[in-house]
Amino acid sequence: SDVSNVSDAMNLVASIRDGSFAREKAIEELENLHLTASSLPELTAAAKRTGDLGLWQQVLKVLEDAQHLQLAPDIILYGAVMNGCEKSHQWQVALAVFEQAQLEGLAPSLVAAGVALSAMGRASLWPRALDLLEELPRWKLRPNVFTYNACISACERGQQWEKALDLLKNMNGDAKPDIVSFNAAMNACQK
Repeated sequence: SDVSNVSDAMNLVASIRDGSFAREKAIEELENLHLTASSLPELTAAAKRTGDLGLWQQVLKVLEDAQHLQLAPDIILYGAVMNGCEKSHQWQVALAVFEQAQLEGLAPSLVAAGVALSAMGRASLWPRALDLLEELPRWKLRPNVFTYNACISACERGQQWEKALDLLKNMNGDAKPDIVSFNAAMNACQK
C-alpha cells in the first residue's frame, strides 16, 4: 500500500536526519564485527567504532572478546577502549581500564596517557593528573599539548590556578600552548 510506503519513507528520512539510522546500521555492523574479529587490529577497530557511537558497555566487551580469543590486549586496544569510555563520560571506567593495562605490565602510550589525564580532569583528580604527567618521561613519553591541556583542565576543575599557570609556563617544544591551554588557565584563575 502506498500509505505505508510513504510512512516508511518518512520514518527513514527522519531516522537519517536524527542519526538513529546510522547508529542502528553501525550497531548491526559492530555485532557482525564482534563475531568475525580474530586479531587485535580488528578488535581495536571495533573498539574505536563502538566508542565513537558512545556505546561504552560494548567497548568493554571488546576486551572480553580479546581474552576469549586468547589474544593479549595491547596498549593500543586498551587506549581505544579507554577513549570510548571517556567519550561516554564514563571516566571512572576509563581509569579502571588504564589501571588494568598497567597491572598487566603495559607501559602507556601517549594516547592512553592523554585519555587517562582527560578522565582525571573530568573527575577533578588534579593531583593524580600531575603525578601521571610527571611519570611520562619514565615511559619515554614526551608530554604534548594534549597531555598538558588535560592537566591544566584538571587543575582548573580542582581550583588550582597556581598549578595551572605553572603548567602553562612549562609548556614548550612539542607542547607549545594553544588556545585551549590559555582558556583553561584563564578559567582556572577565575575560580
